[in-house]
Amino acid sequence: MKDIILITIVILILLLPFNGFPYGKNIFGELSVELSYYPVYILVLFFVVNSIKNKKFYFFEDKLFNYVISVFYLWTIFSFLINYSDISKSVFKNRTGFEKFILQEFVLIFGIITSVSIYNFLKILSMTISELFVKIKKVIFFTFILAFIWGIFEFINKFTYIYDFSFLKRIDCFLSISCNRYQDRLKFFTAEPSWFGGYLIFAFPFFITYINEFKNKFLTYLLFFIFIFFSYFTFSRTLYIVVIFELFLFSIFYFYEIMSHKNLLKYSKNYLIFLLFSLFIFNTNKFVDIFPKGIKVEYIKNKSFIKSFSEKSYASQSNKTRKTMQIVGIKIGLDNPIFGVGLGQYGFHAKKYIDPEIFNKQNIEKYNIEIDNYFNQKGIWPTVHGLLGRIFAELGIVGFVLWISIWLYLLYKLIISLKSSVFTEEKIILIIIASSLQLLNFSSDTFRFLGYWITISLTLFLLKENANEQNIR
Repeated sequence: MKDIILITIVILILLLPFNGFPYGKNIFGELSVELSYYPVYILVLFFVVNSIKNKKFYFFEDKLFNYVISVFYLWTIFSFLINYSDISKSVFKNRTGFEKFILQEFVLIFGIITSVSIYNFLKILSMTISELFVKIKKVIFFTFILAFIWGIFEFINKFTYIYDFSFLKRIDCFLSISCNRYQDRLKFFTAEPSWFGGYLIFAFPFFITYINEFKNKFLTYLLFFIFIFFSYFTFSRTLYIVVIFELFLFSIFYFYEIMSHKNLLKYSKNYLIFLLFSLFIFNTNKFVDIFPKGIKVEYIKNKSFIKSFSEKSYASQSNKTRKTMQIVGIKIGLDNPIFGVGLGQYGFHAKKYIDPEIFNKQNIEKYNIEIDNYFNQKGIWPTVHGLLGRIFAELGIVGFVLWISIWLYLLYKLIISLKSSVFTEEKIILIIIASSLQLLNFSSDTFRFLGYWITISLTLFLLKENANEQNIR
């Protein structure tokens, strides 16, 4: 049983970057695109069977956390009941308000059950948090190596005229809902480049600490350079921000070491070097000059990190879309400040908060084809592009505060526990991941991201083990 659980968790982590799977939507709905959810189904099944067999209801052992996350879930039900009259009448693009609520409620409750399942199974693995982190690091390192190998072929395909690896396109269509899209950007196994950035929120701290422990520092720097090289050509603002932010947090711990004369991380000064190098590479267009003349330079022009946020950048349309849709979420929340409009209901209310000129193709300055497609093209559902904006719109200020409280509580407990010298690196990794997940709140608007639920499991498992070690001492 223990071996099966461990193997399932390993496979789950291995499949995390495969987040655009095009099959199974009729069965698993929104969760089907995340390939890593398929081993999760096995874990949850084991968990349910084990609970029934032992006639015991398992949850987290932190009572305060149980209370906060339970109240958050119950608030989604209460919000639904308050808004039932409107939800029952809502219809848009052949979807009903009730259908959207049920689907989103399933995603949320399944995420919580996933987190509880992983947490309780970790307790029976007879493995310390340090041993577990070593295994996670190795699995994620292996995934990065696969991404690097994939990246070589993808880079040659998209940015040079050397050779056309047609098999890569066929594999991409098999693995991804975005078949043959993003021909001017690297995206690896993911549905789109920014989704790889989302994956890095969870994976990058494990990867960077793992390679930084290599005795051969040339290999450490080489692997980091390869990572930055491929990251550059994703042209993903999400990815750039995640890497810079997480390296910045690592650097803060380096300076804390200097001031406190404590040794928290191995070779910690390297993180400052990595940060400075990343800032330089992500903010230059000169990076392309070192390549042969065959490279498709037209793809690279004006794609530096800082320029990507300007109105004339390649990402200006996307920037305006994200800004507009998140402001709409805030407006909906302000009009429904306590209960929101109900989980999953944003898309039914959004259009009336949008300037009509955005849909006017004659108005070149204001027309936005992405937003136009959200409301007028079949199959595309309006998204908030930010979980905080969505929660405020759908669950009001109460739901907003409860969601933020979940993460503030975990971060508070981790930071307080740093006073103990036990599992220091593991705590720092989780502090950085939990902090970085808040960036995702401004980029993604779904509860399905497994990084949320795995981080909760790992954090509570670490805190429990840390408390046990303190009691023994």
